[in-house]
Amino acid sequence: MGYNPERRVSSSACINWRRSLGQAPGLIQPPIPDLVEFRKEVSNQFRGPYGPFLLLFAGLLTVRDLTALFEPVIQSMGYELVGVEFQGSEQHGTLRVYIDHEDGIGVEDCATISHQISAILDVEEPIRQAYDLEVSSPGLNRPLFGPGDYEQFSGCPVKIKMAVALAGRRNFKGVIQGVKQSKTVLIMVDNESYELLISDIAKANLIGNI
Repeated sequence: MGYNPERRVSSSACINWRRSLGQAPGLIQPPIPDLVEFRKEVSNQFRGPYGPFLLLFAGLLTVRDLTALFEPVIQSMGYELVGVEFQGSEQHGTLRVYIDHEDGIGVEDCATISHQISAILDVEEPIRQAYDLEVSSPGLNRPLFGPGDYEQFSGCPVKIKMAVALAGRRNFKGVIQGVKQSKTVLIMVDNESYELLISDIAKANLIGNI
């Protein structure tokens, strides 16, 4: 692991760590000749509120798995794990971890959590490719990950991008009206109500006001 001493600080108090990981000894290759096509095929089958799946050389590891790995440690330190995202190409990716605290989040908080998560990643080595680790506060445009988030922020303006189109559209910008049976979120868009399946949501963010 190579630590990048430069701190990329934004309004969301973000710290950027750069990690370069190679293939681990004894790694099992998927029984498919074209790994790129394999990843595309599988990623098309799995969509959900936790964002893209991490399609690793050892098989499949979901963002849900990483959340379960990080959450106990982050909570034990008195912070809330808002959510985890992974984005990237075949060569390089970015792992984003959003944290929050009742007193707010600053740069030092991000640095503390970054050290802890980095230690976990060094031991567990769940990601078999080069990637950046970013830890930040949710910011004004807080990302939403699951039913609990939509319930908590009912009545707030939101921007949602669907992985699966509904009524011929993928983008919805409106106000959260609530959650139904922990499976769908109700959203009001231009005086018209929509019921969106949470498992079909690719990305959702609150619309913050400065």
